[in-house]
Amino acid sequence: MITADLTGKTALVTGGASGIGLATVEIFARSGATVALNHLPDDPRGAEQIARLTAEGHRVIAAPGNVARPGEAEDTVTRAIDALGRLDFLVNNAGTPASPAPIPFAELDRLTEDFWQTILNTNLIGPFRCTHAAVGALRQAGARSAVRRRSPGCRAAAAASPMRRARQGSST
Repeated sequence: MITADLTGKTALVTGGASGIGLATVEIFARSGATVALNHLPDDPRGAEQIARLTAEGHRVIAAPGNVARPGEAEDTVTRAIDALGRLDFLVNNAGTPASPAPIPFAELDRLTEDFWQTILNTNLIGPFRCTHAAVGALRQAGARSAVRRRSPGCRAAAAASPMRRARQGSST
């Protein structure tokens, strides 16, 4: 179990409603930090997890917003910083495979530019936008870094990705 005394510190975790993001929120909260849990506005898991964690006595607030959308990512970060009063830690965890299952090589024609743009906006540009919006508050708090998390699942998805299969000439 990871432990640290983060009393008086604050954190924003994007994609914090489930999986590794939620585990990150829980670790920060159990270590005494006040945490802004970012989640998609229409995802009920965000509100459910915030209610559960606050019932357990942790300081967790909602930071709804889609980090893939220009303007919304920055507004989400700004609102979270305003609500927290400062920002000591930023964990860019939000990510998407844009598809619930790998797309087989034989079906690569299903891929569209919108599909790839969704992946880029969420997994690459979203963390840039969030970090860019947070950098002033992070500096003011004395922070020295922002975290971009990539899960083992992302590596597995990348291994099975249509782009990798196309480069390798695989037909499976």
